[in-house]
Amino acid sequence: MTKSLNQVIVSYQDLCAKGLISDLKQAASCDVKTLCRLSCNNCPHVGVDINLKKVSFVGLQTDLVMIKHSKNDDLDIYMSGEHIIAWLDKHELAYQRF
Repeated sequence: MTKSLNQVIVSYQDLCAKGLISDLKQAASCDVKTLCRLSCNNCPHVGVDINLKKVSFVGLQTDLVMIKHSKNDDLDIYMSGEHIIAWLDKHELAYQRF
């Protein structure tokens, strides 16, 4: 299986709803993290002020994690890792490939 088959985009809210991602506020280094909800589409700090090394997933090791604003008031989590598709299927999470 090639690495490109293991690159996916998943909704941050979907991951949160199932308790599968660490709280992004814990990984934020901006000054406003206690005042806002990071999953909103208005935070200018998401792309630059989150320490991606502190973002973790329950039962999954990732090779790559990127966070980008989505079009629908959510955050998209771009991630890759070995066995990621099986992990997503096990937890019944919707995803897109990138």
